[in-house]
Amino acid sequence: MPVNWSGTDLYPDRLISGPLTRAVVHAGLLSDDGVDYEIIHPDPSRLIPSAPSPAFLAFPLLVNALGDGLTLWQAPEKFNGRIPLPFRVRSIIFHAADIPPGVRLRAQLRLTAASPRSGTASITLSDPEGRPLIHAAGWEALRCEVSPKIHRFVLRSSENYLTQELPSDLFGDTPVPVSAAIATGYPPSLFTDNQGLWLRVLAFVLLSPPEREEWLGMRALPARRVEWLLGRAAAKEAVRRLLLQHYHQHFNAPDIPIWASDTGKPAPYGPWQTAVPASLDLSIAHTPGLIVAAAVPGARRDRGQDNGAEIPEGHRHNRSRKQRGGEHHADESKMN
Repeated sequence: MPVNWSGTDLYPDRLISGPLTRAVVHAGLLSDDGVDYEIIHPDPSRLIPSAPSPAFLAFPLLVNALGDGLTLWQAPEKFNGRIPLPFRVRSIIFHAADIPPGVRLRAQLRLTAASPRSGTASITLSDPEGRPLIHAAGWEALRCEVSPKIHRFVLRSSENYLTQELPSDLFGDTPVPVSAAIATGYPPSLFTDNQGLWLRVLAFVLLSPPEREEWLGMRALPARRVEWLLGRAAAKEAVRRLLLQHYHQHFNAPDIPIWASDTGKPAPYGPWQTAVPASLDLSIAHTPGLIVAAAVPGARRDRGQDNGAEIPEGHRHNRSRKQRGGEHHADESKMN
């Protein structure tokens, strides 16, 4: 059937690639046994600043765009939770030694085998005149399923949330606005299957680079790493909602790094501090299977006070001492 997908119908609603690495520009036909789509050969000179004319035996972004056809074939609806993971390719034959960048190419993917665990296809890439350029046989991808909520969050994290918002009337009549988020209902298999792939994906979507470095270096039991990450998700999203609803400021989760303050309590930092005339107080509490975070405005300060990009001193110069072993509990409280 004709689908006529382009623009956001492809990225980020179905395909996972950043702006510089996007090569699929259109999908025209979708059927039970395949998909027809178009690729513009990416310009490699834009991608490697230190090598303006890089030489590749096989340009990886072009080969990756071929495999995107399996993702398109499994995504007749947006954010349906089905994400194929490339597993192996039996052969790739190049019929042309040089494929110039910027040319609009035609790709045809046809399914050759399917099972509950994987799908296998052959893919042919042709030039505008129909001459074959590349043929891939036995391109296999494992079938991975996540909840549509997580799928949507990973692909459009700036517009979606991983946690649920707690209703404000739950806190009664408070003198200041309260924003609270709860992280619950995620099956443990989500974070352990596929060698912890989705746990790492969520870490890269949620955390700033320094936080990510700390999390990757964390020597703790897997359950504790999951608990820590979901605690950060709840805290960041409580702050995100408070900033949006009460200060009309939109920030993404990596823009709100959370570090222990001088008192040992978790505190949000980031560029939002230059736009909001108040500090924010933050609390994180957790018990097995349930994590809650709440954010409220704290002391008023002059707009622009503090550089939001600054990391507290103890985390800039002594990061290696933090978040090793069991020290993670210092900034979070346990629920009874």
